[in-house]
Amino acid sequence: MRKKSLAFKKKASKSRKTSVATPTPPSTQSTSSTRKKNSSPYLRHSPYRANLRAAIKYIPMIELRKPHIELLKETPFWLLINILKEKALKLEEFRKVDFSVEMILKQYRGNGQFLIGKQLVELRVSDIQLIFGIRSGKEKVSGLYCSSNKVKFARRKNLQRLDQQAIKNMITEQLLKSNKKTDVEDVARLLCLFLCATLFFTTSATLSWVYVKHMDDWNKMKNYD
Repeated sequence: MRKKSLAFKKKASKSRKTSVATPTPPSTQSTSSTRKKNSSPYLRHSPYRANLRAAIKYIPMIELRKPHIELLKETPFWLLINILKEKALKLEEFRKVDFSVEMILKQYRGNGQFLIGKQLVELRVSDIQLIFGIRSGKEKVSGLYCSSNKVKFARRKNLQRLDQQAIKNMITEQLLKSNKKTDVEDVARLLCLFLCATLFFTTSATLSWVYVKHMDDWNKMKNYD
């Protein structure tokens, strides 16, 4: 009986050693190492990213009238809005690809320069304007924080927060068919803010009141850089 017990213990011990020494399947090792190799220590994926697809989907659906278009022509975003309105951008050609963005960011060398091939290329303000089809002035956007009670538009509409869905609801359900001057202006203003929320300032679910405040005055809007 004692011999059987010792034999059983030896067998169990051998089984445990075999189990511990069992190597990870090659496919698992390959996937893990590839993930580690391709992931950048400098890039942190965020749920809030530029979303041009949202603008490509939504803006062509809006039936803008001549008063809206005349106002939008005065804004820095008209060229981009017009391209979207005319359906010049195809939705299927624009997809979110993290890997491509990560590869571009890895080439940044500081001082606004990227390594392209073997050459350092500086990314200038004029390049950004050409890429996005926007026009800008020379005045800097000031302030990092602003509350809604300091924004004329927010006070007038009694708004506590502003996000993409709220912007779309206000345009299509409240303002689009109105002929009132303030409503026509608000449609144009909200379209510009929609681009800010989906494309330019996508750092949170809601749009900062700082940007809304800088669109209170039509004459000043086009002066900002």
